[in-house]
Amino acid sequence: MEYKGTFKFCVFAKSKRGEYQQTDEEIRCGQIVRQAVEVSVVREKFPRSLIEIDILIVEEDGGAIATAIQAASLALADAAIPQYDLVAAVSAVVINPDKPIALLDPNASEERDQIASVMVAYMPGIEEVTHVVTTGDMSCSTAVDILDLCTSGCGKIKDLMVTYLL
Repeated sequence: MEYKGTFKFCVFAKSKRGEYQQTDEEIRCGQIVRQAVEVSVVREKFPRSLIEIDILIVEEDGGAIATAIQAASLALADAAIPQYDLVAAVSAVVINPDKPIALLDPNASEERDQIASVMVAYMPGIEEVTHVVTTGDMSCSTAVDILDLCTSGCGKIKDLMVTYLL
């Protein structure tokens, strides 16, 4: 099975006007979405197929990659493409370097104030992490706490995703 697709911000999606051509950041975001979602698909059912997922972000106020992963997983489920489980994703940031505070699902201003961030894509039904992206510096104990926070958040998001599909 082959995966193809694009990830693009509208030129007016961010506070700073974007470009018409796909940027390196958008290419990287598209690769993250593909890597997070492709492991959820039961490939044996469609051995010589092509799945194309095109994502266009109209407004970005934080958490765009996590939201895109969830949208892609929901689109696959809505298209009746067999998956091992839905992929839920959530991001978290660490602020305040003196006494680290973790914020789940940050907005754009909270993302600007971060000292570290984590984005987790997770299949709660089979308890499998499909993708993790981290940036910044944090202690091991803080990283473990944030991963636990993100995986529990993904479980709650998956419940909402299932409700949407019903």
